[in-house]
Amino acid sequence: MVQPGALKPLYERGVRVLSGYFRRGSTGWDVNYLLDDVRSEYLSRHDALMDFDSGIVFSRVDIVCNNTPVDRIVPTLEPCTKDPNQAEIMDLFTHEQYFWPFYSNYVPDHFERLNVAIRWVTEQGYKPVFFHEGFLGGPL
Repeated sequence: MVQPGALKPLYERGVRVLSGYFRRGSTGWDVNYLLDDVRSEYLSRHDALMDFDSGIVFSRVDIVCNNTPVDRIVPTLEPCTKDPNQAEIMDLFTHEQYFWPFYSNYVPDHFERLNVAIRWVTEQGYKPVFFHEGFLGGPL
């Protein structure tokens, strides 16, 4: 996990956005970059939050494709499109090692999962962006 003191140096080296889960579990927040409870709670229900001290924007991941079976992708994403606090950005996430047949936890339909997720959000009118370009992918 990224220590809070590392955020400003990360920004100075070009990092603009960090995506996380911001889900509270039995042992605390999962992938929340050690943010406090108030900001983690906010991010659990909203797309993004800027940390003005560092300049980094935190984005909440809407789906982890390698963990989501094909038949659960649309049911996972669709509710986000109906909530104005979560509909502006669709943060699709995956761990690339699941593509590789030699990986011990290889997911044979990993490409299909990504294809379904990207196709569905595109059909809903979302445009692909890279967060490091502009502000959350939008022009400055």
